[in-house]
Amino acid sequence: MPQRATAVAGTPLYASVCNFVDEGYVRHVAPYFVSVTTIFALFLAFHAAFHEAVTALSRLNSLFAKEGLGLENARTHLSRYADAVVREEWAIDNTQPSPRADQELENLRQALIASKGTDKADGIEAALRMIAALSAQRPATAPGPDP
Repeated sequence: MPQRATAVAGTPLYASVCNFVDEGYVRHVAPYFVSVTTIFALFLAFHAAFHEAVTALSRLNSLFAKEGLGLENARTHLSRYADAVVREEWAIDNTQPSPRADQELENLRQALIASKGTDKADGIEAALRMIAALSAQRPATAPGPDP
């Protein structure tokens, strides 16, 4: 088994660590390290938000399938919502939320509310809660031009 190097006072490793710190190398390395860790933290935050949205859409799609609630109309609105987000909101030159995505999310919510009187009310309530969570994460749509 190989020996592990430890920084014990009086050893060569300890002396080299102290020289590294004393000569100011840490001062030169720290700004680069902070930049890399900040970029990595931002990447993780975006990844977590994206993963949460994809998981919610996947769960809703499964819930609306024939094996679940069997709401094909709601599934169609969900597909249209996802399409609007990908094609309009995530477009390269776009900086605004998509009004079509907002409208499809509202259409989906209305389709679920219309189906609430069925025997699948518990599943519909769960779907409405997931849609409310998706709506809360969406940016507000910018107002249109005044006439």
